[in-house]
Amino acid sequence: MSSAPGAAVATEHDLTRFLPTDAWIFDLDNTLYPRHANLYVQVDDRIRAFVGRLLGLGPEGPIACRRTTIAAMARRCAAS
Repeated sequence: MSSAPGAAVATEHDLTRFLPTDAWIFDLDNTLYPRHANLYVQVDDRIRAFVGRLLGLGPEGPIACRRTTIAAMARRCAAS
């Protein structure tokens, strides 16, 4: 892929490439893709990998963070 001279190169943290996006479609109930495609598993793996890279965590780091966050939210709700 080539770009025009002087054009900005999109990086993983450059969100300006999404500015022209008008809408996002998420298939949360498997109506667009068959269940056997395991789309949610693939999305979850990619989100976990991104968060791990972004925060400098190991492969299990995002899972541990999510568990900690859910536990903290549960304690906070119980105390309310």
